Amino acid sequence: MAKFKAKKTGLTFTTLFIAVVAAAIAITLSSHGIISGVPTWSDILGTPSENVPTVAVNDNSVYFVDCGQGDCSALISGDSVAVIDSGPGSKKYKTVEKLKNLGITTVDMLILTHPHEDHIGGAAEIMNEFAVESVYMVEPSESNTPTTKVYENTLQAIVNEGITITQPEIDGTVQCGDFTLKFLSPRKDYDDHNNNSIVLRADVDGKSFLFTGDAENAPERDLIKKCKTDLDCDVLKVGHHGSSTSTSEEFYNSITPEIAVISCGEGNDYGHPHGETLKLLQNVDVYRTDLNGTVAVSVEDGKLSVSTEK
Repeated sequence: MAKFKAKKTGLTFTTLFIAVVAAAIAITLSSHGIISGVPTWSDILGTPSENVPTVAVNDNSVYFVDCGQGDCSALISGDSVAVIDSGPGSKKYKTVEKLKNLGITTVDMLILTHPHEDHIGGAAEIMNEFAVESVYMVEPSESNTPTTKVYENTLQAIVNEGITITQPEIDGTVQCGDFTLKFLSPRKDYDDHNNNSIVLRADVDGKSFLFTGDAENAPERDLIKKCKTDLDCDVLKVGHHGSSTSTSEEFYNSITPEIAVISCGEGNDYGHPHGETLKLLQNVDVYRTDLNGTVAVSVEDGKLSVSTEK
């Protein structure tokens, strides 16, 4: 199996310790119903213009990290890095170590698609171990604000590290090296955290990647109605770990990928990926983290190449 080429990144770190301590002392129960001691969104909300990464060149690769039953992807372009989700909090898969093995020291953008443990469980550790420049999250509605310990720990880590949250602007774009990232969803407030997942497209050198979090059929239908032309892609990170509740046939027909990557844990309790999804993908090159380990898809001169490491 092909081995990965490590990408080295520069290290930048802004210390806001005094301000963070003062803010932490002042934090109380927020108007959104977040439990006592957890930062409010007004404490940590920034603007996109403050957090757009510096453009760099070369080494354009996406790593779908084997993090067990969860999601974590790293986009590396020269000295710029975007990490989408952080995997679960389980130490078994040592997600942080795998990111370090890619040569990562600085994360320009940490994009957390939605607040379920298998997507944000490792976020606090990533912020502790790397110099994270910005965090992208969607503010939950008052009635749908998580009260889990992992969500509390994630927000507290954001404050501790002096980071501000940037809410993605739907249909807006940001640069991560040569990658152009376009945020496509959530286009409205859904009742379910899965459906409120950040969906984004990443384009580089004529090739496109689509990341759908755990978005299920309802937001998929809305995406087809509102931005169908943005869905066609070369590489699909299959939604919801290959669950049959995502990647409907109508949605898949709007995508027509060349490569599909499923992030799921070996022998997981959910039966992911489901047979319906695999049948839909039967004419696509499918890679699975439970079978192939970490999957790297690189783009060079407008061509895709894939390597895996178990």
